Amino acid sequence: RKGLLRYETFAVSSLRNPTLFTWGHTRRGAWGLPTDFPEGPHFAVQFAAWVGAHVIGTASARHHDFLRSIGAHELIDYTTTPFEESVRDADVVLDALGGEVWQRSWKVLKRGGIMVSTLRGPEAGGPDALNKLCAHVFVQPDAAQLGEIAVLIDSGLVRPVVERIFPLAEAAEAHRLLQAGHAEGKIVLHVADA
Repeated sequence: RKGLLRYETFAVSSLRNPTLFTWGHTRRGAWGLPTDFPEGPHFAVQFAAWVGAHVIGTASARHHDFLRSIGAHELIDYTTTPFEESVRDADVVLDALGGEVWQRSWKVLKRGGIMVSTLRGPEAGGPDALNKLCAHVFVQPDAAQLGEIAVLIDSGLVRPVVERIFPLAEAAEAHRLLQAGHAEGKIVLHVADA
């Protein structure tokens, strides 16, 4: 192939992205994305923008330029404004934090909306659950989807963002950076040269 992916690029492109890519294909409209979580939501934002969704992101102000650069249309500084005060009737919400953020995210979904969660949230029920769907994201790589993602990367329509590459000997430091929750891209451990 013309544009072979480097191992770092492939590593960050092949994890949760096939599932997010599928949801991006099927849902268009407003996305509410609680986005300030470990390793960043950079693929979800780009896939949503690529399919023509209006991307609403939540992150601290220091991450706003980055999120705009990858396709976010509106940004909410979660340190000053609860996103549920600004977002209503979202078609899709991606939650990777769980807990009270999951509950708040559920409330901004429109009837017929979809909550995509990387964590198991509370059971959705009661009158507010009418015509809403919750989908939990599991890693299910698919060769055809990975091929489509590679084409998007090769063409420059989507770009993987690697925050930092650590040698395996520095895995503890990589974990500390991940746990701090402020990385804009993926954190990669380099195990060995091929």
